[in-house]
Amino acid sequence: MIRPRILLPRRFHPSLVTRHSSFGTNTMPIINNIELKTARGRLAIGLLYFILTLGGISMVYPFLLMLSISVSNEADNKTTRFWPSYLTDTDALFKKYVATKYSGFQRYLGARHLNRHYLGNYYRFEDFGSPQVHITTIRANPDGSHAEVPVNLSEPEQLRRARDWHAFLATLPSTHVTRSCEAWLVDRYRDWLKERFRNNLAALRETYGETATHWTQIDLPFHDPYRREWQPGTDAKSREWSEFWKAQPLSFRLPVRMDGVYQDFLKQRMGAVETINALAQTQYRSLTEVRLGRTVPANPRLGAWWIEFVRKRIPHPFLDVSAATASFHAWLDQKYHGDLQRLNQQYGAAYRTFHEVPFENRKPERAGADSDWSQFITTAIAAHEVRLDTVETRWSDWLRMTYHDDLARVNQLHGLAARAFDEVRLPFAEGDRLFVEQQTKRLRVRYLFGNYATVLAHLLVHGRAFWNTAALCLAMVLAQLTVNPFCAYALSRFPLSYKYKILLFLIATMTFPAEVLMIPNFLLLKQLRLLDTYAALILPGLVSGYYIFLMKGFFDSLPRELFEAAEIEGAGELRMFFQIAYPLSKPIFAVKALGAFMAAYGGFMWAFLVCQDPDMWTVMVHLYQFQIEQPPHLVMAALTLASIPTLLVFLFCQRIILRGIVLPTLK
Repeated sequence: MIRPRILLPRRFHPSLVTRHSSFGTNTMPIINNIELKTARGRLAIGLLYFILTLGGISMVYPFLLMLSISVSNEADNKTTRFWPSYLTDTDALFKKYVATKYSGFQRYLGARHLNRHYLGNYYRFEDFGSPQVHITTIRANPDGSHAEVPVNLSEPEQLRRARDWHAFLATLPSTHVTRSCEAWLVDRYRDWLKERFRNNLAALRETYGETATHWTQIDLPFHDPYRREWQPGTDAKSREWSEFWKAQPLSFRLPVRMDGVYQDFLKQRMGAVETINALAQTQYRSLTEVRLGRTVPANPRLGAWWIEFVRKRIPHPFLDVSAATASFHAWLDQKYHGDLQRLNQQYGAAYRTFHEVPFENRKPERAGADSDWSQFITTAIAAHEVRLDTVETRWSDWLRMTYHDDLARVNQLHGLAARAFDEVRLPFAEGDRLFVEQQTKRLRVRYLFGNYATVLAHLLVHGRAFWNTAALCLAMVLAQLTVNPFCAYALSRFPLSYKYKILLFLIATMTFPAEVLMIPNFLLLKQLRLLDTYAALILPGLVSGYYIFLMKGFFDSLPRELFEAAEIEGAGELRMFFQIAYPLSKPIFAVKALGAFMAAYGGFMWAFLVCQDPDMWTVMVHLYQFQIEQPPHLVMAALTLASIPTLLVFLFCQRIILRGIVLPTLK
């Protein structure tokens, strides 16, 4: 009797086999429709959804919190809110801008730099960003006193102060302003340098004497007009910086407020304001009420502190000592005992009398003359011969000239009760608030994407981070989808006598942690001279005993009838692998590809160990170096960007992975 033969098409595909009753496959859920109608089945489904919901919340909550912090700055990087409040709240945006403006200058100062100008007592920028903390200014009471009120430009008086302040800022010389918003200014400066040197970093290094290996290592020249010892540099970088600085808008220029510096000086000397009141017989309610006058105060104790600050602490550009010319010449005559030849020898000059020696407000640059000038200012100048030329005095002079010496009109328009022009408070807060309201949309966009732009700029200019990571991930995924499956398929299909010894060896490799294997792998690669190469990154991860063991068990579970039918039709092993084993194994292949990508993409330690050359670092190594030097909000922005590739790969693989949730069974 002739046995009937099942003929399969030459172009064999498993989808054709599933239509035949003998070899068809079907998928059945873990809980079938009959069980779903029972109370036990419904309880199981409900419990499953509850657990999945809790798991989803536990994963989504940290991610949303990371997103929120990644678009923050020093003012709100301790937030626990998911929605950035500055996108809808102008007050929150105002605080963020103030933190940006004042936190960059001499970072070790922290909120002290802000307190110098706002005359406040903010301890940290994080506290300053709290909704309960308000930025305040002053307003006149009917009794002639001043009350602290929140900054609000809807009040006409505060708006008038802000507009006058912006007009006044344009009149200040470079000696009376410093830099603000340094995090933004340094980006503009680097872009200007790239254009100036036509993107030639080598030319910049030669001109400036820099050692930077990339543009992000170039920083702003040191600048501290609050210190008496600081002087502008005379090198090429400082000269060209002055050219760049003159072209910057007023929003980057911060007036140097000496009142705040004087208050710091008194706080270091006297401590609390109660001590000052006890010694000087004054009635200050807080240290912020103590002002640095234009001339020496009449109060003897305050006058002594004033002259000490002027002689030893205040920077020279804020002094007007033109009235002390005669005293300076007499002091020179006394110091040199009338020996003019000795003075000329030290100065390198040929003066005929001591009265010919010039005496200016600025410290001379000539050797010898600078030391005499400083010594006279520090020890010998009389209090009545000194007048201060500070931002505060210039502000009062500007008001006097603008309003034609009408103090009553200034008080009326500014909502103040000042008794003299010198008492009119500098409206730093009102001016900053006006800028925020004028630039609301631009600031919101910048704060929303600025941290991400900083991280991307860091990665783009440091070596070949993206290319190295892409090459590593692609190689590891291809290896996990070819080398390991071929090995597992061979162990599953062929009856090898030593199969179980191989499996035992593969299981043995799983007992050693990856950290233990790093040492021999590193030594082997070093002997082969493969360090700082792509081979060092890729070769140790090409084969995985765990994945071979896992895939072998999966291939063993596939219906043997499919392979037998294919063999009858003359299909080879490669054809059966690609047309039978591979289509039925897509879920586990997707899991393997995702796992390989995550291991390669997130692997920091191995990449850092075998590649000491920064040009060979992957993204994760660069981000590790980045987070050591940067504040929390930039670190969170880096982590958010780093999670995007993993999310995209998971979304690409999820439909295939979800097929593995159901159990394949035979009909």
